[in-house]
Amino acid sequence: GGMQLAVLYAQRMLGANNLPTAIASVRHYPATPCAGPIIATAYPRALSKAASTTDIYFVNGNGQRIAELLGVQNHALAVA
Repeated sequence: GGMQLAVLYAQRMLGANNLPTAIASVRHYPATPCAGPIIATAYPRALSKAASTTDIYFVNGNGQRIAELLGVQNHALAVA
């Protein structure tokens, strides 16, 4: 879900179809299994004409951070 969020964010910011090409790091925080929704939020880190970099944070229904995808890079696809 976090990768899909990164693609949607890049689609909006770049105005082009794109694909994720790298993740700088993944962090997982120990947590008890949670019932209910997990909320993913994208925070912009960098943006250029052809690429975006975001950090994606996942929290449970209590607002406790359970995971992070840091430095998710997406690159726009070339138009043929």
